[in-house]
Amino acid sequence: MEQNYYVQLYNSKITRGVFPFIYDNEKGKDLPQKIAFILLILFLSAHVVDIIGSFLLPHLPLLLRVKLPFSFEHVLRLSTNLMFAYLVWLALGYALKYAIHTIPIKSVKLFIKKHFWQVSFGLLFIWIYICALLSDNHRLAFDGTLYRKEGFYMIARYAVIFLCTYILKDTKRKAILLYLFISVAVLIVIIMLGQYFRWNFVWKHFASASVTGVFANPNHAGYFLTMCTLCAAGLMLSSKKWYMSILFGIVYLVMLYTLIVNDTLGCYLAVLFALAMGVWLFAVGFNKKIYYSVIPLLMFVAISVLVSINPNSTLGTNVIKENLDSLTRDIKKVFSTSESTQEREITISVLGSEVSGQSPLDDVGTYRFGLWRYGLKLLWERPIFGYGPEQLDSHYQKSGLKEPTDRPHNEYLQVALFYGIPGLVFYMFGTLGLLVQMVKNLKDLPAFAVVALVCVVGYLASAFFGNTMYYTMPYFILFLALIAGGLCKNSVA
Repeated sequence: MEQNYYVQLYNSKITRGVFPFIYDNEKGKDLPQKIAFILLILFLSAHVVDIIGSFLLPHLPLLLRVKLPFSFEHVLRLSTNLMFAYLVWLALGYALKYAIHTIPIKSVKLFIKKHFWQVSFGLLFIWIYICALLSDNHRLAFDGTLYRKEGFYMIARYAVIFLCTYILKDTKRKAILLYLFISVAVLIVIIMLGQYFRWNFVWKHFASASVTGVFANPNHAGYFLTMCTLCAAGLMLSSKKWYMSILFGIVYLVMLYTLIVNDTLGCYLAVLFALAMGVWLFAVGFNKKIYYSVIPLLMFVAISVLVSINPNSTLGTNVIKENLDSLTRDIKKVFSTSESTQEREITISVLGSEVSGQSPLDDVGTYRFGLWRYGLKLLWERPIFGYGPEQLDSHYQKSGLKEPTDRPHNEYLQVALFYGIPGLVFYMFGTLGLLVQMVKNLKDLPAFAVVALVCVVGYLASAFFGNTMYYTMPYFILFLALIAGGLCKNSVA
């Protein structure tokens, strides 16, 4: 009787009108793809709206400035709210379909093995919710701070961006997303260069003592530059038309230069690492000769050398030298510190004893070593469920460190502190499981997936020295979903 009810509901005109994608109809099946694509375009336009707002709002009455949604956050919330409604619509339609056409799972063990990274990310999302519920401050855990905004609700927005991108099947549409991303990145890079060279039309609206673009901090701009620089390098190599390769090559050089004057050493080294890995990834993924895939790396070295030896100091002559000198001093300091002192500090951190005073290495890596050292102590106190999202500020303020902050400036340690060691395990299993499958199928992947893969590698390298932010993390999620979608398309094909 119940089955007959579902059959009648499935065959009704209302159901066919509301859920056309659950029937064997090409036009109906493509409708969810079109909607997902439009919503992702809306999301990628967020920084464009933010830039327009920065130029337009100062000329409007105060009342309109407050009410008009000209900010990245407004567009992010609007697009992800629509994505959530879209996913609910899909879920209801497919739930009705599979209530009639069931798909039996022969073996749970086989299912987990086949969908290892998907299961890992699913468990991570559930675990984040549990950790948020068990946190000391539910408001911060779910809404986040006014600055970072990365509570559970924002993480849920990341999840819907991932799902909408992942279910997008058409290769051309995915490639368009990359082109749109790099176009938005070009606008932001122009603003960054305008800040550096003090162009009047930029400086009036984006005045900053450092190269930040539309971001609040040069480090955050560095995370974004890591992804867009690598994306430009990949598009340069993957373009089939010579003039497009030249165009993306110019964009790549400009972004490399912007990365250098941005003066974020961790991101500079992350791009270098990703390009070194890209020599092999590009060669295999694009089926190119090795001398062709090494071009982005050679361009990186060339522009670094040219900027360093240029007599014009306004071109960022001293940036690379100063950063390398700082890195050399830090390395020497680590190795020159007495072995007994190092062992004592490591023992204190690992065993979770009370930390009194400061380690002589705390200022290494622009005070990151101290943040990591104290972060390990905090992790030992709550290793299972962590502290929950955005709960570290009060703890770091009690650390006695010279430069306390609300994050450990290492995303992997951050994940462990927020969600405990199990959360870090789920995150690493999901990410590494996906990357391993990508590498295994590298020869058969579409071009957009190879480009996205190198961007992901670069971001994961920069994550050793960085933080997540609500206006940079969504782009990493987008690239992660693009490589997952490329893998899914490859497996289906």
